[in-house]
Amino acid sequence: MEAHRRDLCGRGQPQGCRGDDAGDGGERLNVDTTHHQLQPGDRLLLYTDGIVEARDAEGREFGRDRFVDFIVRHHHGHQTLHETLRRLMHAVVEHHAGRLADDATVLLAEWRAGHQDTLTP
Repeated sequence: MEAHRRDLCGRGQPQGCRGDDAGDGGERLNVDTTHHQLQPGDRLLLYTDGIVEARDAEGREFGRDRFVDFIVRHHHGHQTLHETLRRLMHAVVEHHAGRLADDATVLLAEWRAGHQDTLTP
């Protein structure tokens, strides 16, 4: 695995790129990037903070540990990507009493090399 550090802010970048909402040259946004070769069957999971920071009525977050445990349990249960995402979003929304106060975005992808004809929506 190869890692790089990049400065993603430059001229013409969207407002807030510099670490502030004013976009007036505040703190710069540095991001670590890595390159990793995926193999058939590997899954890639991206999510926003609204997933792990969803709070219940007592103010407890859904949390990263619960999120990771959920994904691992469903991955080992050999669920389809669609079913894993459906169950995850149901659990997050249920934890947050049916309404999210923040974005809750999840992208789960699987490399199906050689099996494109058996993809599920």
